[in-house]
Amino acid sequence: MPQHSTCVWTTIVLLASLAASSDRCVASDRLAESVAQLHRLGARLERDSENRIVSVDLSACVAANAGLEQVRYLPHVSKLALPPVVDDVGLESIGAVTNVTGLDLRAYRSITDAGLAHVARLPQLRALALPPQTSDVGLRHLATMKSLRQLELSHCRQITDDGLLAIAELSDLEVLDLTNCRRLTDRGIERLSSLHSLRSLMLNRCSVTDARLEHLAALKQLRTLRLSETSVRGPGLKHLATLPDLESLDLELTPILDEHLVELGRLTRLRSLTMPAGATTRALVHLQPLAQLQTLIASDSRFDNAGLAHLAAFKKLVRLDLNGASISDAGLAHFAELIDLEELNLTGTAVSDAGLSHLKRLTRLRKLSIAGSQITLSGVVRLFTSEQQRPLTAALAALDAAVVDDLGNVMAINVAGTSFGDAEMAQLQGVATLKELHLTATKVTDVGMAQLKSLTSLERLFIAKCAIGDVGLAHIKSLPELRVLNIYGTQITSAGLEYLMGLKNLKTLYITDLKFKPAVVDRLKQQLPDLKVTDYTAE
Repeated sequence: MPQHSTCVWTTIVLLASLAASSDRCVASDRLAESVAQLHRLGARLERDSENRIVSVDLSACVAANAGLEQVRYLPHVSKLALPPVVDDVGLESIGAVTNVTGLDLRAYRSITDAGLAHVARLPQLRALALPPQTSDVGLRHLATMKSLRQLELSHCRQITDDGLLAIAELSDLEVLDLTNCRRLTDRGIERLSSLHSLRSLMLNRCSVTDARLEHLAALKQLRTLRLSETSVRGPGLKHLATLPDLESLDLELTPILDEHLVELGRLTRLRSLTMPAGATTRALVHLQPLAQLQTLIASDSRFDNAGLAHLAAFKKLVRLDLNGASISDAGLAHFAELIDLEELNLTGTAVSDAGLSHLKRLTRLRKLSIAGSQITLSGVVRLFTSEQQRPLTAALAALDAAVVDDLGNVMAINVAGTSFGDAEMAQLQGVATLKELHLTATKVTDVGMAQLKSLTSLERLFIAKCAIGDVGLAHIKSLPELRVLNIYGTQITSAGLEYLMGLKNLKTLYITDLKFKPAVVDRLKQQLPDLKVTDYTAE
């Protein structure tokens, strides 16, 4: 090669190398500046093992589209939490964050159909949730998004059957939520028959009838199907019975009669079933082959005591919801063999404390709903503590009267307005992690207050409207961490306030409507200078 040509070629290579180096420097500077701006905005950033920023949380950034312009320069971001306000301008920036895998736009009312064109530029997007103002026009942008596996369109009431033409192009879609898309009809459902990878389909409150359920029979991978509040009346269930892997079916508030439920007996892999309102125990006869059933929800059913005997076939039942059923204590006798049961809803039934004795063997029970029944707190406590030999806190947690952390520690108990009394207080000994206790309007007296001495971590105590006097308040002095105390409506006098003088952490004292000597209250405030005391009546 001539020397002149060699020099020219060397110069070209050198210039190209310098240009590339310059581009890298510019990109590096831009990245550093973007990160700095994101920190100033209050964004939270997470890095992977190679120190690359892979997650950006903008939820604390208050300005519209805050941080989105900067995120587009972070090439490895796959997880993005959006700021509170996003519009189409923000979506344009998001469209450049090409590694994002999930996007939830449901809360953003300023986004238009046109803005969704930017979302369609995200090649790695697998999960997408769209806002309720989305229409068929917006859905057309999604037709090319072959990476989508999960699409959330719930409450998009402008979507029609025509809009589903674009959705039908997403052949690898696995989850589709069309809940409350009320303009969808049987014609639209027919268009979903091409989605052979679909595993979950939610059609709640859509205008679906039996006429087109046959098209769902083509979805052989379907595991979950929700048809609650549709116009399905029952004859079309025969088509669903051909779905070999269906595990969860929701028919709540559909006008299906018992005789059509016989088709469900063929769904032998069904694990969860929500039955139509008004179903009778005759329907349970049709369901006997469902040996894998773990969840049975039968709200507002017409089940009777005798018919509950058919529940014995469901040995694996974990959750049973009989809200509003016409059953009483005798019906619970059929629950004795359901030893795997963990959740039981008896709301609005005629079951009383006497019926709970039939649940003695159900030692895995961890949630019990009793509102509107004749069951009392005392009855539940007796079941758990005396008959099942379980701690009081387990009974309270089952009634949602106790808050338990991830480690199983009881952090708060709220039994206000119940029959909780001194006997139950005695069973709180040893709950060393308890920080909050609500006893307002319970049966606790001075005797029960003696049990407080073991609750040394207690920070908030509410004993308003209890029959507690100065003798009971004396036990408060053993609570060094107490910060909030509510004693209004009790029998406590000025003498009782003396027991609070040593509570150095006490910050708030509620004594509304009680009579105290101002001098005693003033001395308490002097002793505890950070204490805030509510209004009271001067004695």
